[in-house]
Amino acid sequence: EPEDQGNIYEDELTFFRTPSGVEYYDYQKDAMDAWIKNGCCGIYDMATGTGKTFTALGSLTKLSQLMKEQIAVVIVAPYIHLVEQWVEDIELFNVKPIIAYGYQGNRWRSEFKNAILAYNRGIRKNFCIITTNSTFISDDFQNLIKGFRKNYCFVADEAHNLGAENTRKCLPKTARYRLALSATLERHRDENGTLALRQYFGNDCINFSLKDAIDGGFLTPYYYYPCLVYLDPEELEDYNELTRKIIRCGGIAETGETSDYVEKLLIRRARIIAGCKSKIDKLIEVIEPYKEDYHMLVYCGATSYDRTDMDDDDQVRQIDEVNRRLYTQLGMKVCKFTSSEDPERRIEIKKMFVDESLQVITAIKCLDEGVNIPAINRAFILASSSNPKEYIQRRGRVLRKAEGKEYAEIYDFVTLPRKLEDVKYLDEEERKRDLNLVYREFERMMDFANTSSNPTKSDFLIAKIQETYRINKRAFKEESE
Repeated sequence: EPEDQGNIYEDELTFFRTPSGVEYYDYQKDAMDAWIKNGCCGIYDMATGTGKTFTALGSLTKLSQLMKEQIAVVIVAPYIHLVEQWVEDIELFNVKPIIAYGYQGNRWRSEFKNAILAYNRGIRKNFCIITTNSTFISDDFQNLIKGFRKNYCFVADEAHNLGAENTRKCLPKTARYRLALSATLERHRDENGTLALRQYFGNDCINFSLKDAIDGGFLTPYYYYPCLVYLDPEELEDYNELTRKIIRCGGIAETGETSDYVEKLLIRRARIIAGCKSKIDKLIEVIEPYKEDYHMLVYCGATSYDRTDMDDDDQVRQIDEVNRRLYTQLGMKVCKFTSSEDPERRIEIKKMFVDESLQVITAIKCLDEGVNIPAINRAFILASSSNPKEYIQRRGRVLRKAEGKEYAEIYDFVTLPRKLEDVKYLDEEERKRDLNLVYREFERMMDFANTSSNPTKSDFLIAKIQETYRINKRAFKEESE
């Protein structure tokens, strides 16, 4: 139909062309060369903020040149805001993609179907479609993608998300060329999912760690400050009871897999840690010296509290309680940035943050993947799961470079079962039960400290934990497991 022609037929354009003025770093060029050498299949394991998207687009440009522009490209990203960022970047490379996700109705379906038909028949040399994970695994999209009769390239952004059992079944086996992008492809407690992704996408073409990025000047150095908080007796009892249930139900298998029921118990237990009641009091104490400053981020947990200062004891989310206390007690200008805010509101919040109309942004998970606010220079992490993917991405959010930003500061709220001076009263069984939680917090603390500009700042606390629980670093993991 005439109204669709401008969106579908792009043969008059050069398909994937690096914009003028864009220069790739050596590590990006090496990644592209390795991908081509591997038959245009592989994984880009690159720290958050090191240019995964542009490295991928440069790779697609090379592939397009090798194929004399006769290639189709399917790109999948976890969320709508990431799709929108891909569209913005890909248009710089001279490509106008089909945009496919739920609320756009049926139009993308007809565009995708017509594009595949024209591509298969040679009427059309190339096209690109970008979609969300949820649309990608839908029956409509899966039925259409099976219609390819010629080679095409499949690109997965934040590819670790596609390793779940129900999702990895949808990875298109007909895609001749494949590219996975991720800062942490390893799936937490899911060896089978990680193995499936590696078998599908192929070898690593680059491993560019957070330390590599900081040392190379691509990310901002940071100072790390662990802040100890403790479970109260009720929280500790709930945590231990859930641990006992998890053990009775078989726990976590060696492969990392769990039953659905155990997974629910693990989530409930993690929320006790995330929602530790003493965290907000500690936050107020730690952030007060900066109450006149700007460009701060507070990461909250997906948990709620009973408000004892309200007559009806309403349940309130941790993020709402943080906002209330920062405003009422410290007079700070604060706003939450969550999945509840629409795209226009998020743009407004980001602008207010940069312009210093806001001092603090509070978030839960919305900033974990793909939302860029480089102006953040001080972060207070109230909640991080034991999943390295989460805390690695959260740290990367804070380390993006910005004008005038020489370094960042990270305050990490480390949750322990009890005060260290009380551990000497425990019997051996109780001490080992404590280790279940202590190790998870210890591992993250070590990771943060090792790549910080002030690793010795954490040495005393690390040594105190080791002495108190009579452990050493080498045996720590084995004993806690």
